[in-house]
Amino acid sequence: MISSAKEPVGIAIVGCGASGTVTLHYLVDYYERLKLSRPVHIYIFEKSKTPGAGVAYSTDNDEHILNMRNGTVDIFLDKPGHFTDWLKANAEKLGLSEKDTHFDSFLPRKVVKPYLQESLAGSLERAEQAGIRVR
Repeated sequence: MISSAKEPVGIAIVGCGASGTVTLHYLVDYYERLKLSRPVHIYIFEKSKTPGAGVAYSTDNDEHILNMRNGTVDIFLDKPGHFTDWLKANAEKLGLSEKDTHFDSFLPRKVVKPYLQESLAGSLERAEQAGIRVR
C-alpha cells in the first residue's frame, strides 16, 4: 500500500532525557530546513513526570558531580558554548559563582536539569510553530 503524501509521518521518541531532548531538537530543525509539506506527528514516551532531565540529571544531590567539564556538556553540536553561555545567563538564578560558569569547571548534575528542560521547552515551541504535532 502506498501512503498518501497527506498522511502524517509518525515518529516515536522513547525516553525524553538528554538524548530525547536532542532528538526532538534536530527533528524540528530538519523539518524546518527541508520545508517538508507532509505533516509530522511526534510521539514522546517518557515515564517521568518531568521530561527533559532523564535519570542522569534528575538528582538533587550536590555531591553528584558531572563527569565532564562545563564546556563539553553542550547538547547541540551546531551551537558550541551553548551550555556555558546558558550558565552565565542563569548564574544568579542558579546561585553560581563566575568560576562555576567557566569552561573547565565541574558542576553538580542537578544544574543540567533546568538547561535540558529549557531546551526541551524551546524545541516544543518551535515544533508547534512549524505545525508539528507533539504528544
